[in-house]
Amino acid sequence: MQRFSIAFRRLLGWMLVLSLWSYASQVSSAQITVRMASFSDNTHAFFHELLIEAFRLQGHELQIISAVDVPQTRINLMLESGKLDVHWFLPGEARDSRLHRVPVGLTNGLIGNRILFIPQGQQWVYDRVKNLEDFRALNKVAGFGIGWFDASVWHHNLLPVTELKGDWRVLYKQVAKGNRGVDYFSRGVNEIVTEAPIYPDLEVERGLVLIYDSDFVFYLSPQSALQAPMTKALTQARDSGLIERLIRKHYADVFDRYRLNDRVRITLDTPKGKDAANN
Repeated sequence: MQRFSIAFRRLLGWMLVLSLWSYASQVSSAQITVRMASFSDNTHAFFHELLIEAFRLQGHELQIISAVDVPQTRINLMLESGKLDVHWFLPGEARDSRLHRVPVGLTNGLIGNRILFIPQGQQWVYDRVKNLEDFRALNKVAGFGIGWFDASVWHHNLLPVTELKGDWRVLYKQVAKGNRGVDYFSRGVNEIVTEAPIYPDLEVERGLVLIYDSDFVFYLSPQSALQAPMTKALTQARDSGLIERLIRKHYADVFDRYRLNDRVRITLDTPKGKDAANN
């Protein structure tokens, strides 16, 4: 009886070891599925690949189910209701109260480096600008979506602004026409790379970069349980150099064609305690 008891305990021990090994194997190779927005202009590509590769570093396979060309306001609602799992936004207090923020910057601050879309033939207007005072003296009006954080930065730095209600993408057409009261549209350099080929009626201003402190982060639906594992995965992605490599892959034109490091750098004071909104 004693021998049987010892053998039985050993068997239970081995079964426990095998069970733990099996569980660990499942966790290390688990497939995670998330629902995310994607866009016909491919502006989602960097963020999707970053998330896939970050989880791969952790031993997980990430599958993304795309919701194509969802309007920005709809994305917010779908996240809050759990119909989408994750999206990239600029951080803000209102979003923090409704969604779960993953506290790791995604573009090494690239989104805070702003290049201008201007009407064709208007480059000469900006050629003489050497500092913020020169830029302010142009009295040119920036266009932004209603409530965008960029607008609060521009107001804070005493730069003229108009904020568009409704679909902010109309701003591309308004700037191109040149007679709609919007003189330029400021975009992050990572956005310019993908957007410039889509809007040939616009010119990319060649000499300036306006800089303020900002970066995209991922926000999760309140129903999601991925905040801790995503924070861990993205922290490793940052520390391992993965984020920098993907920036160089997706936004090479930022440093080559658009000569980010050779432009006149105009630093804008970033307002504190302001809420980054829908851009």
